[in-house]
Amino acid sequence: MTVVLYVERMGRRGDIQSSDLPLAIGLSQGGEIEFGNAGNTAPSAWLGEHFGQIFIQPEIGAVAPRFNGAALTSSAWLTSGDEIQIGGKRITVADDGGVIVLTASGDTGPPVLTPPNRASDGNSQASRVRTPEHLPPPSAPGLLPGRNKHRGVRNWLIGVFALLALGVTFVLVATPVRVAVTPEPDRMSLTGFAPPIPIGERYLVLPGDYMVSAEKAGFRKLAQPVAVAFGGESQFSFELRKLPGRLNVRTRPVSGARVEIGGKLAGETPLENFEVEPGRIALSITAPRYQPYASSIDIAGMGESQTVDVELVPGWGTLVVDSVPPGAKVSLYDEVVGSTPLRTEPMAGTYRVELRASGRKPASATVRIEPTKTVKLPPFMLEKIDGIFALTTDPPGATVSVNGQFLGRSPIKLALPSDRGHRLVMTKLGQTPDSRTIHVTPGRMPALHVRLEPEYGNIFLSSRPADAELKVDGKAVGSATRRLRLTTLAHRLEISRPGYVTESITVTPRKGIAKKLIVRLKRTEEPLAKANPDNIKTTGGQILRRVLFRKPSRFFVGAARREAGRRSNETRYEVELTRSFYISEKEVTNAEFRKFRRLHRSGTASGQTLDGSDQPVASVSWDDAARYLNWLSAKDGLFPAYREETGKMIPVRPTPNGYRMPTEAEWVYLARYEGGLRAGDKPLKYGWGNAFPPVNPAGNIADSSASSLLSVTVGGYSDGFAAAAPVGEFSPNQAGLHDLSGNVAEWCYDYYDTYTGIGSRVPRDPMGPVGGRHHVVRGSSWRYGTITELRLSYRDYADKPRDDLGFRIARYANKPPK
Repeated sequence: MTVVLYVERMGRRGDIQSSDLPLAIGLSQGGEIEFGNAGNTAPSAWLGEHFGQIFIQPEIGAVAPRFNGAALTSSAWLTSGDEIQIGGKRITVADDGGVIVLTASGDTGPPVLTPPNRASDGNSQASRVRTPEHLPPPSAPGLLPGRNKHRGVRNWLIGVFALLALGVTFVLVATPVRVAVTPEPDRMSLTGFAPPIPIGERYLVLPGDYMVSAEKAGFRKLAQPVAVAFGGESQFSFELRKLPGRLNVRTRPVSGARVEIGGKLAGETPLENFEVEPGRIALSITAPRYQPYASSIDIAGMGESQTVDVELVPGWGTLVVDSVPPGAKVSLYDEVVGSTPLRTEPMAGTYRVELRASGRKPASATVRIEPTKTVKLPPFMLEKIDGIFALTTDPPGATVSVNGQFLGRSPIKLALPSDRGHRLVMTKLGQTPDSRTIHVTPGRMPALHVRLEPEYGNIFLSSRPADAELKVDGKAVGSATRRLRLTTLAHRLEISRPGYVTESITVTPRKGIAKKLIVRLKRTEEPLAKANPDNIKTTGGQILRRVLFRKPSRFFVGAARREAGRRSNETRYEVELTRSFYISEKEVTNAEFRKFRRLHRSGTASGQTLDGSDQPVASVSWDDAARYLNWLSAKDGLFPAYREETGKMIPVRPTPNGYRMPTEAEWVYLARYEGGLRAGDKPLKYGWGNAFPPVNPAGNIADSSASSLLSVTVGGYSDGFAAAAPVGEFSPNQAGLHDLSGNVAEWCYDYYDTYTGIGSRVPRDPMGPVGGRHHVVRGSSWRYGTITELRLSYRDYADKPRDDLGFRIARYANKPPK
């Protein structure tokens, strides 16, 4: 049965169910409030229920109670805040979640709450307790039966007929109701204002609101209101819910671990008698420095207690670190954890171990720590800190190497280990090399100045005619037939005589080797044997375009200091070109190179082939490019431009008319000044113009199609090729040359130099230094996507092949221009 109200006396509460109504309220002989049977002997008022709502009605003939300060003369609904007074005692009305609570003040004992006695035994005490026959609600107020002991026959007949009428009406109106509860309960009832009549497994009830109640050990009590409609058969099905289970969680070897159940914090271990709903739950346990624990547990419920014991696994490992000498401070990711020799227990993970000691270079290593495992690192050998000294030379710009390793050019500051001697070598073209052993001291920076003595070689020059005049590096020195003692640098010799064509040659004397030169001048009236054609074709099928100089052309290489993306090796200086030359329209392809070396492969890049027949050849060294050009020169009957010494290719000086790679100055003239079509002070910044990024496909660079291959690409630009494109795929520049910007970078003829020592003299037809390790690389490639690399002034160098580095063909014209 459903609880419809509570009554409280002396702080103790009693439940009143709908079956207990109507309920009498009265005063005991001691003047205390009584409820139920005790109050029925001398009731002052009655409590009734109508469709789940509680009301109060005064007893006829009794002293009327007061309701909210006024005499109660008719039925009234009870609401929270009402007050009932009977004989000076007070009852307060409150609401507890939809259930009316009556609290009697001044009570001296526990409440006596019994439902009205319906027993028929006239000899029992209960038979003398008055029970009203009808309790109308406030909406239809009426009088409760009095205690008149004499009833007439007439009233008896009326009562009989009334009962018969009610019975007939009940049968006609009642509805069969079936209630199913699973699992089968220990107790079940269906209650309402009109008591249901059980018939087998069903009830016969009037339409209205009822309460289904059921109980079973280990399950929650069921109290579910139902509404029965008129006509037909109603069926209600309910399922009892299991009571929660009780979970105990204990951890070893530590307690206080954080316990989460179903993703919500439940507490810390030891966790005792924690209520958990039945079913599968996710249990997770965490504790500092221990590995997290996670599991799924089936909770039986029904009040059953379950215990989980968890052995927590350590989350740390052991790290052993030592050093020579000992006493170095050890840091794990900048946190000092001790000094060597050290044994520490960091949590599992990857760490950068760093050792520092006074007067010693720091040392570091990366280590992976796993739980319960020990990692012992080899002892760190801590070297003494470097000493520093400043080196200057006269003249400056000398190449400086220490212990055989190139470190830069003078003036320079050198940082060297202080625990041993070092072999210092300084070299500069035209100067005698200087070498010595040096020692450095930590904490001091001495200065060393070295004067490099000039280095000379002899040239024996003979001219025809003998009375020709000579200029050396633009300075007149007299007769051209003479012995010259010159520094071992490249020098420009001009032999001239009126009526003859002036001859210009470049010579580089060598120390200890005398060189003899014979120059025969041609008369000006002598016709040229054959005019130089505008274009020529090699045996390999390449088309070479002539770049004609009718007069010298001056222009600037390098970039201004404030240009965005400029690097330190892009010194800006002026050069002059005078000799006409040929240059190939396109880069050499794989197919063309394989005529020389059949098995060559340019390779792949992240699955993209670089080996197509019409793709530019790549993965070739500078020496292999020179060997190919010598092979092609031999095919076309030209004097080779390179010679091989001890496995290395060396440029022939003076440069003959055989095929070669373009000089850096020639490359700049064609790329930035488009073969003389742009003014010498207005060079192009990029291959497509002076704005970044390019708008239309202007060359094969690192575009959006290469984003899966490269980490840096030009946003919003697409040229359609992730790696190398076929040569000539994009439009040529105004000089008629393809791919000077993009596709593959290109080897140049010159050895690499930073050109920090460029003076006021303008180099004429420069060919670069006479020796070195690296060669100049010019032009961007399909791998380049930054402003720095895509500028035409960008200078690179290399000494090994690359998959984005190729070359094109150049050669001097056979005859000078008219």
